[in-house]
Amino acid sequence: MEYACELWDGCTQQEADNLEHVQLEAGRLVTGLPVFASREAIYFETGWQLLVDRRKSRKLNMFYSLHNGTAPDYLCDVMPPLVGQVSNYDLRNSNNYVVPGYRLDITRKSFSPSTTIEWNSLPPDILTSKT
Repeated sequence: MEYACELWDGCTQQEADNLEHVQLEAGRLVTGLPVFASREAIYFETGWQLLVDRRKSRKLNMFYSLHNGTAPDYLCDVMPPLVGQVSNYDLRNSNNYVVPGYRLDITRKSFSPSTTIEWNSLPPDILTSKT
């Protein structure tokens, strides 16, 4: 359920809910909890995160690798530019990445635009961390 999730995370809400349901059923099997057990009980017993949170974390980890140049060159080459690289002015957000603009909703939810928005909203201490 997580294979290449960085790329297909732009799925519909219905598809994401279906995946979450599969994880909950797996959690029921692993823990032996009954059908009427709450989601919170299953996640507490297994120690698992919601799939949406794990996908977000993996996307940000991949973006971190791209940002620091530790990913393959062919991936680092397609990184969007920093705002400071495309603007002639000294802006407060010059260390943010330019969010690629797309017309279709499905491409706005793809890896590059959605993760760039999430990356730009992180606190500065996380953005500059060593790991």
